[in-house]
Amino acid sequence: MSRAGLPTMCAALLVALSIHASLAQAEDAGVPARPPAVFERDAVEVQAPAGASFQRVRIDNHFGNVSVRGHDHPSIAIQSFKRADDEATLDRLVVSLVPDGKGQVAISTALRAGAEYKPVRSGGIAVDLVVFVPRASAVDAEIWNGQLLVSKIDNGATLSADEGRIEVKQVSGVVEADMRHGEQAFAELFGELYARGIEGSLDMNAVSGKRLEANLVRGRIAGTGLKVANMKIRSVFGDVDLSSEFAAGGSYRISSRKGNVSIRFHGRAPVGLKVLALKAMLATELEPSADGEKRWLAHFGARTAKAVPANLEISAPAGTVVVRHF
Repeated sequence: MSRAGLPTMCAALLVALSIHASLAQAEDAGVPARPPAVFERDAVEVQAPAGASFQRVRIDNHFGNVSVRGHDHPSIAIQSFKRADDEATLDRLVVSLVPDGKGQVAISTALRAGAEYKPVRSGGIAVDLVVFVPRASAVDAEIWNGQLLVSKIDNGATLSADEGRIEVKQVSGVVEADMRHGEQAFAELFGELYARGIEGSLDMNAVSGKRLEANLVRGRIAGTGLKVANMKIRSVFGDVDLSSEFAAGGSYRISSRKGNVSIRFHGRAPVGLKVLALKAMLATELEPSADGEKRWLAHFGARTAKAVPANLEISAPAGTVVVRHF
């Protein structure tokens, strides 16, 4: 045997010994030994009908992760990665693609059911999808638990996950995201963003355009490089930390019922500020003044006929508000 083949042989032997040891330990503990999982990878590409295009792609995967990427081709390409405890169960996992003939395509995963099939243990199956779609198509995607990633789409996305992570990058148009428990991250978005969550975190970077709305019941909301005409951000039990540029005449409402709010803003547009908080720390250049108990008024810049002030309202009745201009 050549020396070049020794490392490969040794690695294979170590893997075999490791599997054998794991099975032996399971048997010693009185637990039925579980054989190694089996895997399958598939790839398919679908061309749009002559003279037509894919306008909307709907993806529903309840068994794993989904990654959607825009590309400069009229086709849809799917890569699927399946895992199961045995070959019979693996064969029951199905990935389907159904066009409706009107520019919409539905992609879904399923597990064939029937009395002749044995039950599947929790965590015993998984299907991960990587889907390439035309940049100009809109995307609707839903998962249960896992990662939902979307990038390089020019016509917006509607996303939903029960638990895990939603990540969106380099997307234009209207983006809607709904997450029950987990992380949400948005970067390099242009258009409108509407993000909702029950518990977790929400991070935004370089989001610009017409409108930004973010709502989180429990968790921190953070943003840098924000530049939108209208903003409404609310966390019930969590801090809000934003770095933004405000537009003349824009409306900005930011609140945390049980947390703190920190705002750093830049730009030359005039800003009118109203604050409700247990404590406020406002930069002196904002010329703050008290407006009753737990209330402050402030302003930045001079109001002119050509520059109507941005309206900034901040509420943190149980916390501290910090506002600085840089």
